[in-house]
Amino acid sequence: MGLGNKLFIISIVVVAISFYSIHQSKKIKAGSVVAYTLPSPPSLDGTLSPNRALTEVEYILMDQIKGPESLVVDGDTIYTGTHDGRLLKIVKGKVEKEMRLAKAVKQCGGYEDEPKCGRPLGIRRIEGDEFIVADAYLGVFRVNFESEHINELKERRMFLSTVESQLMEKFPCSSMILMRLISKDEFLVSDSSTIYGRKDFMREILGSKGTGRVIHHRISTGESNILIKGLHFANGVQILPDRQSFVVSECTRARIMRHYIDGPKKGTTETFIENLPGLPDNIRLSKNGTLWVGLASVRMAGQSNALEAMAGYPKAREFLLAILPDFVLRDVFPHLIPPHAIVVQITVNGEIISSLHDVKGEKMREVSQVSDDGEFLYFGSFKAPYIAKLKKF
Repeated sequence: MGLGNKLFIISIVVVAISFYSIHQSKKIKAGSVVAYTLPSPPSLDGTLSPNRALTEVEYILMDQIKGPESLVVDGDTIYTGTHDGRLLKIVKGKVEKEMRLAKAVKQCGGYEDEPKCGRPLGIRRIEGDEFIVADAYLGVFRVNFESEHINELKERRMFLSTVESQLMEKFPCSSMILMRLISKDEFLVSDSSTIYGRKDFMREILGSKGTGRVIHHRISTGESNILIKGLHFANGVQILPDRQSFVVSECTRARIMRHYIDGPKKGTTETFIENLPGLPDNIRLSKNGTLWVGLASVRMAGQSNALEAMAGYPKAREFLLAILPDFVLRDVFPHLIPPHAIVVQITVNGEIISSLHDVKGEKMREVSQVSDDGEFLYFGSFKAPYIAKLKKF
């Protein structure tokens, strides 16, 4: 461990001790904080060589929205969900329609408002104006943006309790994240944690227990089952063109896993790509059959990384989780990462063939998703106050 990383850990511990004198410590579940290791971060050369591509983006709805995590793009129309619980239909850069899954809510927009206001994270089109929306707190819904009809397919507690006996009694803070349609009757949902809710994402990241899952749900029967367990902050899900397998981001391990749902390898899981130059978020197919992956933060050779510096020190992380208040974990830790924004393009064989950068974070940071409409790339973010757009080269 470098001197810089050692000094960082010492400074965090000092800050934690100071908080200890004024905050009551929180009880941490036994075994919820574990040691782990990651490969040495990759060098940014070859297909990962820095460029200025992301500094050329145009903004859509700058400072009018926050956290457009997932996007569906159809010509000049964009559908998304935002941090304040809204579902938006955006036409030619203007909000044409907005809806809410939560009823009779007034103040929304903060992390502590999420449980009552909802936080829509995954959105996929079924057909026409019909979409499936996964909300981290409220459940899974079928939404028609034209008629404004909202049909609750599965309330969160019911959804999760059907896939594991008495789940909610054991893990009351499950957090559904992102979803991918297999057909009009089937979809996949990734569940990042069975210990912490969405607003406490940094507790899951620091704990690194690995309770994430991918769940399959059939609409017509209401049946759900778990396809993969033990993922470390399961995130974006994407069916591959072979229709026999899907990939899922294992965010805090900087890798993407592949699981087979058909064919000779049915039921097996393997590593699709590892040691990414950041923590993978959403995965989307491009128009040429490759995959675009947004990276929520970066990791690179020669750059200090606060989280990875503490990977082998579970007791230190457990102490921080017990002492530091949520706002410090949530709002301060993410600012310790470099501002460098990266998205990567990957083949269906798990090879990086290109990357787009904003090295200084001048125009882009923390990209959650890249959507390709053939002419433009559109960029979502879990916290940015805009959607970004870039003409393809």
